[in-house]
Parts: sequence; C-alpha cells; structure tokens
Amino acid sequence: MNAPLNVQESRATSETTDKGPGRPKLHILSLVLLVVVVAVAVASRLSPADPLDEVEVTDPSFREALAAALEAYASLEAHEALPRALADVAVGVEDFADIATAELARLGTAECLVQLRDLAIASPSDTAQSRAQFVLGQHCGSAGALVVAAVLDDADATDGHKVAALLTLELSATDEATDAIIGALVGQSREIRAFAAEKLANRPGERATRGLVHAARNDAEALVREVAVAALSEREDDSVTLVLIERLVDDSADVQFAAVSAIESLEDRRAIVALLGALERLGVSIDPGSGRLGNPGDSGPTLQHARRIALALEKLTGQEHGLLMDRWRAWIEAHRDELGPQLPSPF
Repeated sequence: MNAPLNVQESRATSETTDKGPGRPKLHILSLVLLVVVVAVAVASRLSPADPLDEVEVTDPSFREALAAALEAYASLEAHEALPRALADVAVGVEDFADIATAELARLGTAECLVQLRDLAIASPSDTAQSRAQFVLGQHCGSAGALVVAAVLDDADATDGHKVAALLTLELSATDEATDAIIGALVGQSREIRAFAAEKLANRPGERATRGLVHAARNDAEALVREVAVAALSEREDDSVTLVLIERLVDDSADVQFAAVSAIESLEDRRAIVALLGALERLGVSIDPGSGRLGNPGDSGPTLQHARRIALALEKLTGQEHGLLMDRWRAWIEAHRDELGPQLPSPF
C-alpha cells in the first residue's frame, strides 16, 4: 500500500518531521484552512460537496476577508503537507469533516486519495470516517476505488480495515469497485468473504452474479454459501433459480433454508416440482384426518424447514395444502400443463 493504515501514528510522525525552511508546520496549514472554511461556511452556508473556489458570497461584509482567505489557501494547494492538514481538520474538528474531505476529493492528487483512504479505513473519528467513505465512493471514481481495493490485498490489514474498505467500495459504482468486492470472495477470512457476498447483493451486472454463484456453489464455509444464496434472491437472471435448486440439497440446513427463501422471493414457478421434492425428502407428513404429524418424531428444525417449503409452494401456486403431501402431489400432477417447463430437480 502507499501509506500506513495506522493514521494516528503516521500523523504523529509527520508532525515531528515536517519542519524546516519554507515548510510550514502542519498545525499552521490546518489553522489557515480553518480560517478559510469558517469564513466560507458562515458566509454561504456551504454544502459539503461544493468546492471552496466556487462559493458565491453576497454579503459585502465577508467579501474582502473571504477573498484574502481563499488567496492564502490557493497558495497552499501545491504544498506537500496540505493533504495531511486537510485530514487533520477532518479528524480534529468534526464540524468541518464534510468540507475537508470534499476538498481532498476536489484536489484529487494521489496523496489526497491516500489520506481519504486512511480516513475511510482507520480514522479515530467516526464522522471523518463516514464522510471519507462517502466521498471516496461517490466522487473519486476509479482512482478512489483502486486505492481502497489495495487494502483488501494488504497482508497487514485487519478484518476491521477490510470491512471498512468493503463499505467504501459498496458506495462506488465503478467496475473497479465491483471487481474488488468479487475478489474478496476468495482468499479472505470467512467473515470477510461473507461480508463481500452481502455487498454484492444489489450490485448490477453479470460479473457480480457470477461471483455470487461461484460462492454459493463452491465456498467451503456454510456461512458464506448461505449469504451468497440469500444475495442471489436479488438477482434478475434466468440462471439463478437453477443454482438455488442445487442448494436445496446443501450439506447445511441453513443454506437449504436460504435457498427456499430466495426461490420464493424470485417467484420462479419453474422451481415448484423441485420444492415439492425438497418437502418430500424431509419426510414430514400430516394426517389429513386428525391434522397431526404422521411421525411424532418430525419436530423442531425439520418441521420448521418443512413448513417454510410449504409456504413457498403456497405462494408460487396459490394453493394452501400445508404439509398434506398427497394433496400437493395430486394438484401438481393435475396442473402440470399450467405450470409450464420445470427446472431439473436433484430429488
């Protein structure tokens, strides 16, 4: 990575070494910036996304002071310490976090992006962190996504850093952000893989769908498969239901449960026969005369799972046969032509 993730430590080092002829101390730069943002904010009620040099001030009493402040600020734009000063303001004075992070994005240099990334990943200020995540995701394009994505490949980054990176990438609509989230489905801890799958749920595009399908089918951890299956319920893709049907025989009951819920959400009637097979496989039956379980041992999670499948069948068919297997079989047999083509069932 281009800069350390320990923001507090890196700033402390800078404050002790950034001295010398022609190089103002860091706190002097911060002070100049504070003069600017206070004048601008008071004079114009600046919104967080407005660049400082595009502010219109109509109150004559502020014009002269603001012009001088902006001129002083402009002279600092090329100074190598300015990005760090802006980051200091974002952390140290939370009321100015919006303006300071927006200005880092406007300047857009490599060092500004690094400072934004460090704020987004490991800022001691929650306000500065959330603002930096938003600005990086929404206003820094591919360059911002790439600098954040580097965190996911950093051996020294903690899972906490990577969660923050994924939250930032989620806000970016770039292909680079999508690729980085998909990449986090492999080679990371179980928790990061699951979190990455969750962040792909509403992400458009075939690549995101393929990443989720691969995780749903192949990840070694049931948690990741479960999250990926749940995320697939948001995908508009004809191939998704087939993958969900495959997961009806997953080794994990939680993944099976997620697959049933996802099929129901997609309302894909091509899965009706497969759902009936899943219900039959559980072996739970109700005596139509007494309304009691045919096998008293069919209780607990198995019964709950059976009822969940029955609810999905009821939604897809409009019928209410509950756990009465004979009635489901008879109805499906009588209405096969109406049901249309059914996807292959693993049962």
